[in-house]
Amino acid sequence: MVEWILKYAKKQGCEASELNCYIENEGGNKFWSNLGYKPIGYHYQKKLS
Repeated sequence: MVEWILKYAKKQGCEASELNCYIENEGGNKFWSNLGYKPIGYHYQKKLS
């Protein structure tokens, strides 16, 4: 399914695909890394409670 989404996005003129994956999610990070995704920044969150 990921390949289909990427091909569709490219046909639509998109230049990149981005996603969020929690640091603690080692399996998820490995999965996305194996598909060619590279970490490019940080996602910050502050709880308000």
